[in-house]
Amino acid sequence: MEVIMGTRILCFALFLNLFLSRCSDTGDAVSTSIKNSTWRLESIESGGHTTSVPSNEVYTLHFENDTIVTGQVHCNTYFTNYRLVPPDSISFGPFNATKIGCPLPSNQDEFRLGFDDANSLKVAGTQLRLYYLNRTRVLNFEKSM
Repeated sequence: MEVIMGTRILCFALFLNLFLSRCSDTGDAVSTSIKNSTWRLESIESGGHTTSVPSNEVYTLHFENDTIVTGQVHCNTYFTNYRLVPPDSISFGPFNATKIGCPLPSNQDEFRLGFDDANSLKVAGTQLRLYYLNRTRVLNFEKSM
């Protein structure tokens, strides 16, 4: 009886270890795909509508490493930290940006809102989607080469 119980515990422990390692592999895959990469904002989705970002407005994400992101927000630059939680949750720290007055109209307030209320992100090839406001809005990025 003790041998059977020991075998069941061992099997359960091995199953649990396999399950947990697969969960962390998913997070590592996202982390690996964005580390040291730069992305440019192409469009914003809100209320079922997609709005393209004008070519004269530049918004970028550059994932420096596993914790820092920098970039351009229209005519300003910024940096902040980020945290990924497998499989696809993301959160950002305080948004630190220069305060140059950008020409209007500008999408910089919406871009910042995406950071302040980020829920998750999805990476598929050269596309990165940052979901925010309880996944009701999306910032769509294209990977920069």
